[in-house]
Amino acid sequence: MIQQAQECGAPATLHPIVLEVERVREMRAVLHELANVFTGILVAGGVLAQKLQGTDFADRAASLCDLGERGAELSRRTRALLLGTSVPVSTVSAESEGMNDVG
Repeated sequence: MIQQAQECGAPATLHPIVLEVERVREMRAVLHELANVFTGILVAGGVLAQKLQGTDFADRAASLCDLGERGAELSRRTRALLLGTSVPVSTVSAESEGMNDVG
């Protein structure tokens, strides 16, 4: 919807979402648990990368680590958006940005 409006030359209007304090706490808890999942993926991916170094599967372990990093970064960005703080967008690739378009 927003993407379609922008393609037609119309300015996109975004309205803030107001959340109750308890809802924000719940969302922060979910994001914390999600970060724990990505930490586990990164640890397992790192161990696999070491064990599979020099094999045909080394690139798959590296992909697992890359995806874990991407997920962790998205989790951090989501938390920052929820809390109204800024986080530098450094590790999320431009192609993943395109996946977030609504339309």
